[in-house]
Amino acid sequence: MKISRLRGQVILVPQEPMLLPGSVAYNISYGVESPDPLAILYAAWLCGAHRFVVELPLAYDSDVGEQGSLRWAAAVGMLGAGSCAEA
Repeated sequence: MKISRLRGQVILVPQEPMLLPGSVAYNISYGVESPDPLAILYAAWLCGAHRFVVELPLAYDSDVGEQGSLRWAAAVGMLGAGSCAEA
């Protein structure tokens, strides 16, 4: 196998949670065109994040800030890698 072909089949998956500037709902539904609000709630529930999110000042409308706030990032980290893959 040529090295260029091998390099084209390798991907880096960071282990740290990545949050985008915007709301919690925006981060959950990132990449979905016209997301259904109930689907956002269900995805958070599946991941075990719903209980935490509803305790935020604006719940799903809370702004996570640039790179996510420390509290939110810590909560996402507690969920564990891949726990939301099926959401």
